[in-house]
Order: sequence, then structure tokens, then C-alpha cells
Amino acid sequence: MGNYRGNCAVFCSGLILSLVLIAGCSNGSRVAGGGSDTPVPVNSGNQPPALQLEAKISDGGENKEPIRHKEQAILDPTLRKQLKEEKDKRNRPVKGLLNTVMDTAMEDGELLLTFSLRNVSERDLTIEFGSGQQYDFAVYNARKEEVYRWSDSYSFTMALVEKEIKKGDRLDYAENWDLKDREGNPVPDGVYTIKVSIVAQVVNTEGRVNADDFLAESTIDLVTPR
Repeated sequence: MGNYRGNCAVFCSGLILSLVLIAGCSNGSRVAGGGSDTPVPVNSGNQPPALQLEAKISDGGENKEPIRHKEQAILDPTLRKQLKEEKDKRNRPVKGLLNTVMDTAMEDGELLLTFSLRNVSERDLTIEFGSGQQYDFAVYNARKEEVYRWSDSYSFTMALVEKEIKKGDRLDYAENWDLKDREGNPVPDGVYTIKVSIVAQVVNTEGRVNADDFLAESTIDLVTPR
């Protein structure tokens, strides 16, 4: 039985080694050395190999080492440069496409926020929202601590939503803050900063739209009536 296992192991090792040699020859390479642990490089000319294979073949003995294959793909330097340039182009901030503005006013004991996302470019733009949420706003006190966030009180559907903004057109929104913190307690008098953000991205443009184009903020000095 031991001789049978040994013969099978030798036969399998020879078969795998033959396949590796055939793969090397089919790529115009020459096998160097003759040991069972010899790497089989695949190369052509002075160019870096497109694929390198290294096989570990069991010697058929009692202490058999499993066959291991290591593959390393090497991109052509010109192709690598092109891919990097395309990635940089997609991630390059693009300015002058959008502008977010906001106005605030006290009304019936609450702070009314009206804000808009304006297309200030020279062409129509398609805006994509990753969910049912299209905007958010947060309130910060004088110590820059967040005391309220509008989206904390809502849940949103998970669906892509697209809207087109024509050249020179805008999307208008309105919300209100009841002057309470996230626990529902009235905030004390003081200076507060309201930051609004449009939760969207532009899909029909090259490059990445500057994140500041989706943001607007306003500062108020809150004095409640006595």
C-alpha cells in the first residue's frame, strides 16, 4: 500500500510539473534548473512579465508538502499610468456647477429655514440622491457642540432618486426648528450656527463636485421673549 501511494504521488507530481513546463513553453519562456522547488518564470524579452507562476511540487515522500501556486499580475506601465490619470480625473473637484444658499427668519416662536440648491453652471445637471433623504440640517451652540439634528427624528426609504436641474434653475426646500435640543428641551439664549447640507451628487459630469457646493450655514443670536 505504501508503494502504491508513493507511485501515485510521483505520478501526480510529474503530471503537474509537465503542465507547468507546457505553460512556460507556450509563453516563449525557458525553464531554469531542474529541482522540484525551482520557480518557473514566464517572461518575454526585456518587458516585465504579465504573469508569474511559481509551483511547489510534492516529492512523493512521507512528508508531503501541499502544492502551492503563487500568481502575480503586473500591469504594463503605460496602462497603469492611464488608469491613474482616469482615477485622478474622476476624483478631481469640479467648481462652479452648484451653489447652496439659505435664509432664516423667526416665525411663531420657531426658526424658519428656506434653502436652495442652484445650478450655476452653463448646462443642465442631473442630481442623484442615495435615499429618500434629500437634505439635512444641524444646529450648533457657541461651543460648537451639536444640539440638534433634523434627520435624527426621521427614517428614509432606501431608493435612488434622480432630479434634473436646468441651467439657471434650482431646487427649493423649507424646514423649521422649534428651538429645542435633541432631548426636546428648549435651548437657552445665545449664538447658534445652523448648517444645512444637500445629500446628493451630480451624475452627468466628469470629476467630483466640490462638497462645499452642497453646504450652507447661517448664524443667529437667539433671544427668546420674556
